[in-house]
Amino acid sequence: MFRSFSCLLIAASIASAGPKAKPIAAQHHFESVLQGQRIQHQFVLRNEGDEALRITGASVTPLMKLLKSAAVIPPGGETQLAVAVETADLAGDYEGELRVQLNDPAMPEVVFTMRGRVVPPIEFKPMAAFYAPAEKGKGASRSIEILGNDGTELQILEIKHTEEFFTTRLETLESGRRYRLTLNVLPDGPVGRHTEKIEIRTNHPKHPVLFVEANTWLRYRVFAFPEKVDFGAIPTAQVQAGRTDAPGLVQVVMLHSSGAKEFKAGVTSSDPLLRVRSQAGPTGDRYQIWVYLDPVHAKPGPIKAQLIIETNDKEFPRLEIPVGGELLNPRQ
Repeated sequence: MFRSFSCLLIAASIASAGPKAKPIAAQHHFESVLQGQRIQHQFVLRNEGDEALRITGASVTPLMKLLKSAAVIPPGGETQLAVAVETADLAGDYEGELRVQLNDPAMPEVVFTMRGRVVPPIEFKPMAAFYAPAEKGKGASRSIEILGNDGTELQILEIKHTEEFFTTRLETLESGRRYRLTLNVLPDGPVGRHTEKIEIRTNHPKHPVLFVEANTWLRYRVFAFPEKVDFGAIPTAQVQAGRTDAPGLVQVVMLHSSGAKEFKAGVTSSDPLLRVRSQAGPTGDRYQIWVYLDPVHAKPGPIKAQLIIETNDKEFPRLEIPVGGELLNPRQ
């Protein structure tokens, strides 16, 4: 029995021999940091084995740097792995990794993570852009917040944009720090999509002019999305083979009637090259339309056709959707 017990002790001793890595607090979370400030942290790696623990390699995610670390950690010792993150080009949530390769067979790699949020001196929430679809005759409103994060007494001095498509309104939520900018799509403005830059002038010494992108889409109550169908460039042979699984061979159009409950629509095409199939949605206010290319009529050349939609809506009884693209010959 004594011999058996001795063998067990020897076996256990052999099993525990060698380096043994133990990361201390492998995850670090920092609170909001102002853009441009350097983030520094020291991760700790301990060796609880009875042989030297060697760092054989290390890698970091972009913008993170490993500043210093011992290459060899003696038994019972530890090393600090100092890292830094440059935040000049960062904004929003950040997650970085330090991966360390070791000579520990049980833990050949240790991953240290750093998480937090980097805020710019002037921040737009949720983003520096408006996306505002609206129905003709009704209009729509969207709002964003403007926040000063660097301690400067922020003042909005002027807001400049065209006045044909929308208006804007500025509200002070917290003097010198928080503002709400609201965009109102003009209900009787020009129908269609419009994009422009809203210019915001401030008293900030480093950011005297800011820009917010305004994207508006004033549409009729009955509308199709997309407004045009584009098949792109497709080899004629793919269409003639009757394939529908290749990218671009089937296009989908959604037809909407805002507020309708019993909307009806029929779809045809101006060219036998196009085959169409439609299905009403469960809410009674929309249709899904599938557009195919007919193998029998597929010949090299441009696609110029229209989808013709007839509806039960007295105000919008007929819509026409342009269809374009090109069928390539074998040499193209």
